[in-house]
Formats: sequence, C-alpha cells, structure tokens
Amino acid sequence: ILYVQKSDVQRACAQVGWRGDVSVLWSALDASNGRAALEEFGFKEARALALFRSWAYAAAGGIQEIWQRLLSLERGFQRRRRSLLPQQPLDALDRQAFAFAIGRIQAPGKAQVEDPNYLFSILDWEPHGKLQYKDLRFLEFWEPVKWLSEQPDLNVAASFKETVLSKYGNHPVKAWRLCLDMDGTGICRWVAFNQACERIQWKGNCAKAWLGLDRQSLGFITLHNINAEVAENLALFRRWCFATYGGVAIAFHALDADGSGSLSEEEFVTVIQNSSFKGDALGAWNALNLEGSDILSEREMDFLDDMELDMLAAYVSATEAAEQLEAEKHKVELDPTRRASTVCTDLRRHSIISQPQGSDDPSLLLATPESRVELLHNLGLNRESEVGSQSLVSLMTLPSLVDSKSVKFDVETPAKGSTSLSKAPKMEAVKATCVAKGKLYAGGIPYM
Repeated sequence: ILYVQKSDVQRACAQVGWRGDVSVLWSALDASNGRAALEEFGFKEARALALFRSWAYAAAGGIQEIWQRLLSLERGFQRRRRSLLPQQPLDALDRQAFAFAIGRIQAPGKAQVEDPNYLFSILDWEPHGKLQYKDLRFLEFWEPVKWLSEQPDLNVAASFKETVLSKYGNHPVKAWRLCLDMDGTGICRWVAFNQACERIQWKGNCAKAWLGLDRQSLGFITLHNINAEVAENLALFRRWCFATYGGVAIAFHALDADGSGSLSEEEFVTVIQNSSFKGDALGAWNALNLEGSDILSEREMDFLDDMELDMLAAYVSATEAAEQLEAEKHKVELDPTRRASTVCTDLRRHSIISQPQGSDDPSLLLATPESRVELLHNLGLNRESEVGSQSLVSLMTLPSLVDSKSVKFDVETPAKGSTSLSKAPKMEAVKATCVAKGKLYAGGIPYM
C-alpha cells in the first residue's frame, strides 16, 4: 500500500477538477516500475510516518500495541486530573492528548517522533480533530524503504560533498551537472543521489548524507545544497539574462559580438560588469566554465534556461513559511495539569529555584495564570480556598512576571527536630518570595 499508479492519478485529477497535463505530472513524480510511492508524492509526510512507525515498533512492538499504551497513558491522566477538563472518549485521542502521551514514552535507541503535532495533522486527514486506532492501522501493512527512517548526519553529508567535489576538480557546477543532476531538471531526488554515490564510488552512508543535505525534507536537493554561494550567484546571473535579453541562450548570442559561437572571458566579464548585474561576473564565468578553458560554449551556459533557480528558491522559502504557519496554527498549549512544572516539583522538595540575572526568558516560572493555578493545586488549595485576602479568581488577574530580571523562591523548611511538612502543605508552611522589579510576590501571589 501507499503507492499509486498512473490511472489512480488520472482519476484523482478528474475528481478534483485539475486540468493540467497528467502525463507530465506523472513523469515529474519520478515514478519507477509504473507506480509512485508516498515519498514521491510527499517526502516530508512519508518520513514523519516512517519515523513514527519505527518508533512504535521500537517502543511497543507494533502499531496496535503503541496505540494501547497511548490510550493507557491518557486514561491514567484523566483519572488523576478528575473533573478539571471535559473527559475524552476512551478510544480516541485529540491533538493535545496525542502529543502528551507520545512525550511520555521513551523508545530504546535513537527512534523518536520529531513533531507529534505535525504527525497528528497527517494521521487526522479527514479531519475529525481526534484519532482512533483505525486511523493508524494502515501503518501495520506499510513497509517503508529503510532509508526513510534514518537519521540525518551533517558530518556524513559534508564527507559526501568533499568527495564529489574532489572528483570533479572542486568545481560545484561540474559536479552537479555531470554527477547529480544529469537530466538537467535543477533538482536531484533520492534515486539520482544514490546513483551518484555509486558513480563516484563513495562508501559512506547514502541515506544519512541525503537527509543531512535535505534538511527541510523537501524530497530533493539543489545546487544550493552543494555550494550556496555559487548557486545564488548563478541565480542572479540567470535573472539578469532574462531581464536584459529574455533568456540565457539569447543572452549568449548577444554577448557573442564576433559571432564565433563562443565567449571569451573578456567578452563575458567586461560586458556584464558594465551592466546592471549585481553579482560576481568573474565568479559566474568560473562557475559556468566546466572545461576550465579560455572560452565558454553555448552548451555550458544555456542549461540555465531550464534550471529554475529562482523558482526553486521561491519554493523553498514558501515551504519554510508554510511550515512556520502550520506550527503556529497547531501550537499546543497544554492545560495546567499537563504542565511539567519545575516550580511545583521543587517546592515539594523544599529547594531553592533562581533565575540568572539578565535573563529575558519568556518561559519564566509562574508567568501565566495557569502555572499559578497549578501551584495552588499542588499546595492543597482549590477554587474555594482563600489565600490571605486573595481568592483563586482574583489570582488569575495578577500581573505577569515574564519581564522580571530575577526570580528567587525561598522555601521555609521545618527546623531540625520539628515535625516535617505534610504531603499537602498549607500556605503557612511555604513562603515563596519573588522579587520582580521592586514588587514582592509569594509564588505569584502578592506577598502577605
């Protein structure tokens, strides 16, 4: 499962009313053996699912087993939190519960779920706002290619770049065109990358190198991943050719003043330097001159007509923006009882917590009403309890401590020989003093 044939794509395009060329689309998917796998449609989604599947088998031995563990964690949590929040169905997990439960399970080795919220968005494709076992069951039958669940390694990626560049005279464009992007599309997918590793007889881990180069999980790499400076300069040159002459091949003939069918360094560099070109003219000459000769042929230059460097850069930027928007949209703000609060833990242990001077950390302890609620909950107080002259309702409106420069909790402990604190200490037993810009607070409560 998780692959389609051309007929499936044609049917789907007809259903959604897409009027493009299905044959071109099918070719662009880089399909092999007459079918296209999930990673060819959506590499990032396929990788997230593969990582989750690998983590599930490492942590529990299977998809059904990990689902039962996730449900068990959520049920246990719901029993502990009593009636603070509406109860979830016992056979389903919402986004918040799913992310919470995954964060509580540790798998052996390096298996991990990188982003539970993104994973939830993929699995909840209908969407219902909750997950059930039927939404995960397909992963039991899916056998993803092993390299999908590998971990990226920047050192291995650097080793590959060093090897491929050395094989082609430390010429990034030559290595790109003659080894990685042999079809001239401007991108290199996994299959072509794997073939490139064999071509240069590189013995490293191809999957780790690939993932180390494709840090954004786009499913392809570009010249920018091999040498960013050269790629950006060529993108500027290509843009200048189109703006000035209407294309790269047309620019070549315009620069070839003597009609020799080739460009000398002087013809190329002098004209471009005296134009509106904002990049490095000599750098562009060196990048395009694959043979290292005194002349530049049309073949060495006109490939840029089909190499959509600007479009690729725009796609990458758009992908980054979309990912950031998606992260903000599905940002999970855990409820008070889900917070792993260091404040309450350390108060219960009667320790001293202090924040370094000059810190502007927005995650300052007791900075939100929710964290103050949790503090009172752990001190044995409830919604009807009075704290001096302040009730829990008025406590919710206290000023935030986010901008304070120093926070210090001094917790009184019983004198030697006296009776120890009970498990649910009263307010008199704990005096947490917070100094914030000249104002005194007790654990977020005005000091009494």
